[in-house]
Amino acid sequence: MSHYFVGIPIRGQQRDRLEKWSQQIKPYFDYKLWVHPNDLHITLAFLGAWETSSIGELMGSLENLQSFPPFHIEIGELDSFGSAIAPRVLYANVKKNDVLEKLYLLIHEQIQFEKEKRPYRPHITLAKKWKSEQKLDKPFSGKDYIKHAPYEKMKVDRICLFEIHPERAQKYECIKSIDLKGEEDFGAIN
Repeated sequence: MSHYFVGIPIRGQQRDRLEKWSQQIKPYFDYKLWVHPNDLHITLAFLGAWETSSIGELMGSLENLQSFPPFHIEIGELDSFGSAIAPRVLYANVKKNDVLEKLYLLIHEQIQFEKEKRPYRPHITLAKKWKSEQKLDKPFSGKDYIKHAPYEKMKVDRICLFEIHPERAQKYECIKSIDLKGEEDFGAIN
């Protein structure tokens, strides 16, 4: 039985920028997993294990999201989850966005899947699973490792149903892509 999630793939210029960040910070951190550049994404719904026979129905439910309009998000600032001296996850922050939140809620409604109890905190994981006994000399601050430019815009016009392949270098395969084709671009950033 495979595991699945729905997410926003990070492509093009933003993917290249985040890959560069990963290369810059890799020498300073001891993680078990550095995310492959083609695996960079924003999770919208982690679905867990599903029978292959049920995936067709799930894909059909996601098709209804084509009427959702494309919108923009802003990506920036290196941050972390977990201990400040041994962070379990390093990530690029995604600025809070009402349209992204609306898409998150709509996906859970469409697939009739209960959302997490904790607040939705969109981010793009760069590395995870701290493996060293050695801790950082001081609490983690992304600004110590990456000179932050202003948040950068990214247009969201596609979401994917991803299948997880833990044994591969590139672990996430987009098995169903849904283009957001709605008319109103209510998520544009000035």
